[in-house]
Amino acid sequence: MEKEKRKVLLFMDQCPAHPRDLPVFDHIKVVFLPANCTSKLQPLDLGIIRCVKVHYKKTLNRRYLAELESGNSAAGDVKISILDAMNMVCAAWRSISHNTIRNCFKKAGFLFSNELECSDQINENEEDLGTDFDDEKWQIVSDGLVGFNEFVDVDNNLITTELRDIEVIAEEMANGEGDGDLDDDNEDDEAKVPPNHLKALEALDIVRDYLQYNSASDTPFSHLYELEKYVSDIHQQKQKQTSIMDFFERK
Repeated sequence: MEKEKRKVLLFMDQCPAHPRDLPVFDHIKVVFLPANCTSKLQPLDLGIIRCVKVHYKKTLNRRYLAELESGNSAAGDVKISILDAMNMVCAAWRSISHNTIRNCFKKAGFLFSNELECSDQINENEEDLGTDFDDEKWQIVSDGLVGFNEFVDVDNNLITTELRDIEVIAEEMANGEGDGDLDDDNEDDEAKVPPNHLKALEALDIVRDYLQYNSASDTPFSHLYELEKYVSDIHQQKQKQTSIMDFFERK
């Protein structure tokens, strides 16, 4: 940033995990938001986090529906590994539109001079709000016990951080406690064998066959071609043998 002559203003909330005794940076200024104002001043809490949760839970429910419709699993037997969840969260974040992020910043009062006179109503992107989830399919998953929006907001008041005494933490560590839950989660995830190049190409062929019978658009096929080329490039890169001179090449 120094070479690019950039300066960054970083806003942080009063979460206990955010240290206040930060070092002084030359090109980064950290400003802490006032306490108990997260729901009013933090753009993430003004719609962005909820939109990510909507996309994630829509993907999660599509996974459940696919398993139920195939007859391979009962509702309680569908397993989502930690890696699956991470990939779905990443996909959910990529699905958030620029308009939604910009509008949530506007809600928090982050306005540039040319936007001060703007009187347009500020709303998140309707697609990001997730209200278009099929009600009939949701009834299959939820058995009518709760609505989809209630499912999205179920963890709104979940406590995720707390201040703890160092003595309590030390006692738990001495008794072998602390990371037990994390270890149990890791044990539940079955180790996966990485697929080889041929398996990857076969998977792309299956997707191509599915699209040929179910899609009238040519766009996905061009994406598949690019993906197949990318997979082949990875395989070709692995086939190249390295020599001692490769470590001395200028980056």
